[in-house]
Amino acid sequence: MKGSILYDGERTHLIVLNMTNIENFSFDESELAGILAHEMGHFFNDSPKHEMPSILKGNNLTEINEAKAEAAKQLEIYADYFSKITSTKTGLLSTINKYLATEDAVNRDMFIERIEALNSGVVYQGSIKPIEKY
Repeated sequence: MKGSILYDGERTHLIVLNMTNIENFSFDESELAGILAHEMGHFFNDSPKHEMPSILKGNNLTEINEAKAEAAKQLEIYADYFSKITSTKTGLLSTINKYLATEDAVNRDMFIERIEALNSGVVYQGSIKPIEKY
């Protein structure tokens, strides 16, 4: 998903699907529903915001990078949870597993944590991101 981008000279929210990946992985209808629910989750189940470390606050680069990685993972986990509450979790899990089965899969640890979060009983209730014209 690409959020809050310039399109036709105006800022907008946009969900972009990679048709090449859809074809290469042969995603079926339930998997596409899981993907779309996840992408919609970035808008309708936004993760809580936390204060980020910075050099100005006395944090080092390692602390800053770890906080950024954790925030990125939380964004994905909260978006994934939207697939759970919209009953499309099975399709999303299937797409993640197809991706992890490839040799080119990166961020394996993060994807494994996302699977664990989806299969857990933890509630990742976020907030609705304001959708507005900028």
